[in-house]
Amino acid sequence: MEFRWLLFVLISSSVVIITKSQTTTKDPDWSDVVVTMVGTEVTLPCVDWPLMGSVSINWKMKSPSVDHWKLVLSANERQQFSGAASKASMRLVDSNFQETGDFSLLFVPKMEDKGRYSCLIIQQEKKLREKIILLAVLTVSIFPSATLPQHSTLRLMADVSPASAISEVTWLSPGGTPLRLAKRTGGGVAKLPQIRPTDQGVYICQVYPKGNSSTHMFPFTVDLRVDGTQISMASLTQTPLTLACPPKRGDYVLLFWKPPDSRNTTTLVYGYDRWRDRTEQSKTHAQLSLDGPLSTPKEGFFSFLLSPGLNDGGLYMCEVFLNDNVFSQRTLLSILQVKARHSPSALVLTCQYTERSQVKRVVWSHQNQSRTLKWSSSGPGRLSTEVPLSPTQDTAGNYTCTMLLRNGQAVKAVYTVKLPPKDTHTVLHTFGGNGNRQACVFPFVFLGETYEGCTTEGRSDGYRWCSTTYNFDKDKKYGFCPNRENTESTTSVSPPHPESNSASLLPSLSALLLLVPLVAAVAGVLLWRQKDISRRGIEQSLSHYSGEVENIYENPEDVRQTSPQGSVYMDLKPRGQDDVYEELDR
Repeated sequence: MEFRWLLFVLISSSVVIITKSQTTTKDPDWSDVVVTMVGTEVTLPCVDWPLMGSVSINWKMKSPSVDHWKLVLSANERQQFSGAASKASMRLVDSNFQETGDFSLLFVPKMEDKGRYSCLIIQQEKKLREKIILLAVLTVSIFPSATLPQHSTLRLMADVSPASAISEVTWLSPGGTPLRLAKRTGGGVAKLPQIRPTDQGVYICQVYPKGNSSTHMFPFTVDLRVDGTQISMASLTQTPLTLACPPKRGDYVLLFWKPPDSRNTTTLVYGYDRWRDRTEQSKTHAQLSLDGPLSTPKEGFFSFLLSPGLNDGGLYMCEVFLNDNVFSQRTLLSILQVKARHSPSALVLTCQYTERSQVKRVVWSHQNQSRTLKWSSSGPGRLSTEVPLSPTQDTAGNYTCTMLLRNGQAVKAVYTVKLPPKDTHTVLHTFGGNGNRQACVFPFVFLGETYEGCTTEGRSDGYRWCSTTYNFDKDKKYGFCPNRENTESTTSVSPPHPESNSASLLPSLSALLLLVPLVAAVAGVLLWRQKDISRRGIEQSLSHYSGEVENIYENPEDVRQTSPQGSVYMDLKPRGQDDVYEELDR
């Protein structure tokens, strides 16, 4: 008897506990939960089958702090009425609700709009169906702010009111990794110490409603930025550019650099302390200065100016220090340049670029868009195209190398291939050499370099010469250039006659006749000297035939450093266009 009584007491207690537990975990007052944020448009769902006959809808609202309902909106097939609790933004999703069966309510809530909402459908003045929806409002707080200083501690706080509407709140990082959360009633707090640029992005707050909700989870996104995030940029070689620093007043600034396309650690390339007025600069970055736009170093505002070479790309980190705080700005820099060289059969244009990690595409193009260029690569960061020698109307023009970064920025380098000049009255004919008095061809190639005019390169006597074909390296044809007064002549030009100037000074023909014996004596001496020069192996000789002089010159490739021993000697010094072979007769 006592055993039966004890068993009855235990069963009764279990039923009471289970019943109490069920009543605490499930609120019978609502059939759906909706979570939203203040100022975000929300829809309270209330959908039924299309109804026939006279149909009306009443939306009512009850705040958590009160026990009575307030009319929000009432409508039938003919008109719509607003209740005392209605908001200016409130409206039915579908005004033709009788035919569609959609009685949902749409509005933009405030914090005081949280609570229970009743969707009451009335047909022919009888209550047909009622749905209770619990509207919860989420508040997200970000500290210090949505734009975070580097090395600060990020705090993400989520609170839902009323707390009874949810079962759990979680946070996901931009990469989808769950953040550790300090839970509390109605939400929780997530922390990330020592924020870095890689921590910026979109964070997701996931709110899971309690009970049988039509929505399994409500996601909310927060876009966070880190102060001094990375800038991606590109430039041509030797083109001045600005390396930005954080726009903060500081006590001193440090600029670190990581070489392009490498895993090397960063090195300090520049430092400035405005209180001591002291500068430290690496020898590898002599072209770097603290002269960027709006840079006033002595007042604590910094930016750098850089004229980069090809290998000066890479990652730059500018750190500004103020008391115990540090602000950072990262710049990832790619550099582009075009180099030209001559092969035996073509002009090879090579596009070189560094910091390939942020380069999306590099292409060659010609000004004639219908022309397709062939590309080749001899290694990472190098893209080449070839132009046939002796350019034609089709192959001449602008060749453009375009480098496109992943962020959409583009930089272009242009190389112009010119046509040889046409035969006009300005044709520059040559004399001497082995070019058979043919005209100069501009531009021409000598030792792989392109020349646009006469040059003294490759000679030790200072005489100006040119190639009579486009490619001297291949054809070895050249001639000597006349002086400026003869550049428009269409006939060959001979060197100045040694006696022409003295003859022009004689007052009359009779005076000229008196000099005939003297000229004969001089001619005899010159003939004797010519024999003496030939015996000594001198490479230049003078011969006089009826007042005409002929000179035998060295080949431009045969650069000789002999001392002056005859009428002509080599000195490797460039001469002006008007300095017309004054060394010819010493």
